[in-house]
Order: sequence, then C-alpha cells, then structure tokens
Amino acid sequence: MSELYLVQQGTRLHRHQNALALFQGQRVVRRVPVENLDRIVLAGNVTLAPSAREFVLRRGIDTVFLSWTGRFLGRLSGGMGKNVFLRLQQYSRLQDEAFRLETARAVVAAKVGNQLALVNSRLKDGPSEALRQGRRLLQRIGEAIPLAKELSSLRGHEGRAAAVYFRCFADMLRPEEFVFTHRNRRPPRDPVNVLLSLGYTLLLAAMDGELASAGLDPATGCFHEPAYGRPSLSLDLIEEFRAPVVDALVLRAVNRREFRLTDFYFPEAMADDARRLPEFEELRREAPVILTHEGFRKFIRLYERRLGERIATAQGRQSLRNLIRRQAGGYARAIRGEIPYRPLQWTIDY
Repeated sequence: MSELYLVQQGTRLHRHQNALALFQGQRVVRRVPVENLDRIVLAGNVTLAPSAREFVLRRGIDTVFLSWTGRFLGRLSGGMGKNVFLRLQQYSRLQDEAFRLETARAVVAAKVGNQLALVNSRLKDGPSEALRQGRRLLQRIGEAIPLAKELSSLRGHEGRAAAVYFRCFADMLRPEEFVFTHRNRRPPRDPVNVLLSLGYTLLLAAMDGELASAGLDPATGCFHEPAYGRPSLSLDLIEEFRAPVVDALVLRAVNRREFRLTDFYFPEAMADDARRLPEFEELRREAPVILTHEGFRKFIRLYERRLGERIATAQGRQSLRNLIRRQAGGYARAIRGEIPYRPLQWTIDY
C-alpha cells in the first residue's frame, strides 16, 4: 500500500508503458511504477494527462485533487466496489437505531480516549495544572459517553470534549510564535490550524478510498448525520485516528521547530500594490494563511513518515497506514453482523 503526492506546481503526469511519468516542462523528472500504488494526491496546478487518467482508472488507483492551499476538491475513481449487496446491508443496518447508537458511542469513546492519551503523554514531559485539569474533564466526559441514550446527547459530549482538548492542545505547543487559541477551519486562520486541516484532509481522503475499496458507501455513517456532499462514514472512522496521526504529528513538528513561520505565506503581508489587486480580498477571505510550496512538501514527508510508523496493537505492531485499511474492513464486518465495530484506542506514548 503506497501513495504518491504531487505538489510541484506545473507538473504533468503521463502514462509511460506500464508506469507513470512525471514531466516538468519537456523533461521527465521521475518514473513511478504502479504495482503497489493505491492512491495519488495532486495539489494545485498539477495536470493529469488523458493517457494517465485512463491508466489510473483502469488500474483502480484512487486519485485525489486538492487546491494549492490544501483544500479537498474531488477525486477520480472507478466508482464504488462491486459488492452492491454489502451496501444494501449497510443502508439497512443504518435504519437500526440501536446499531447506530452503539457504533457512534464506540467512535466517540475512542476519539476522546485518544485525545486523553495524547494529553497524558505530554504530562510525562513535566507538570502542568492546565493539562491536569483538562485530563480530569476529558476523563469525566469519557465516563458519560457509554451512558448516552441518543445521538444528540452523544454529539454534545463530543463537542465539550473537543473544546477541552483543544485548550489542552494550545498548552502543549511550545514555540511562542505559533499562537493557537482554538480550532478553526474553512478557512484555517493560523499556521497550526493550517497544518491540522491539511492533515485531516489527507486522512479523510485515505479513509474515503479504503471504504470505497471495501465496497462501502463513505457517505452514510452512524455518528455524523448524512448531508449533501458529506462523507459521513469516512468522518466517523477517522475520529479514532485524528489524535494519534495528525495531532501528534503537528505537535511533534512544531515543538521540534521543524516548521517555522517562514514556511507560511500571509496575504495580509502583501505589498501595497498587490493589496490593490481585485483578487486580494478573495485571497484574504479564502486563505488568510497558506503553506509555502516547501512547507507543503515538508508536511507531506512528515505525514507519510507518520503513517509508516508501527504501533503496538493486540494483533502485534502494525503501521498506521495498515490500521486505516484494517478499520475499514472491520466496519464492513460489523455491517455484515459478524462483530461489533471496535475503534482503536491508544494508551501508549505518541
């Protein structure tokens, strides 16, 4: 299982025999074998030539398109898996309120448990009254989750946990220049939120593809309500991965000063003549903070490295990338009634 990320602006992707060739101008800069290629992610001005488009569709390679700021635009795939009977079971199971509530409780409990594990891991670095208080509140919310009798109250617990957790997240960041007060998005308005949003976008794209490969419909979940254009099931199943994959990565990278403010571009700092351009207001509204090209490449390298890290589980040490695929398959088994869905919870250091 591997992924190819293309962020160099102006790159064109063509087919070359049984491989893909990356062109910059008239020059081939790289040839990519496709035997083990599962996903291609293209950001910004990266072009998929007709020969490559047909090739990836025939090979079943999931192809994801992001804007140059990292916002998800769409995907190219050969459609959902051929197992229509599994999807019929999926739609039928979602009419079962007990199944929805049980699965949603498990999802939220794992999310809060993993947030708590990240806070605990940072407390080992030294005492912090703010983090200790946050831990107590997260523990209290975690105890209330199994008692939730309906989805609305469960969503209330999840929202309160998120507010507590991101206050803790701010306390876990060390460099003073990276100011983080709360989680914001659409668009993210500070460098830390830019990194979190990009990480969640990549994680969602990966889960989306795994669910489709498993024959499931990513749009119909248990915790997130169905909505036009929303991949509700993918959003459900990435909840357990947000803290161990993305949040831990961002904390580690920022605290180790692998990112600096020079890795970000601030339209507000544009020169006066550029600020008078008609596109300025739209740019400021749509992307008040943007990763530079090199910052984008740096994040992709760190994200890929994180997905490759092996984590101790009851079944032995496995990479986070393989665990994403395993969880998609586990949900399919839950739909078939073979086992309850069991999200992953970490209690070890990140």
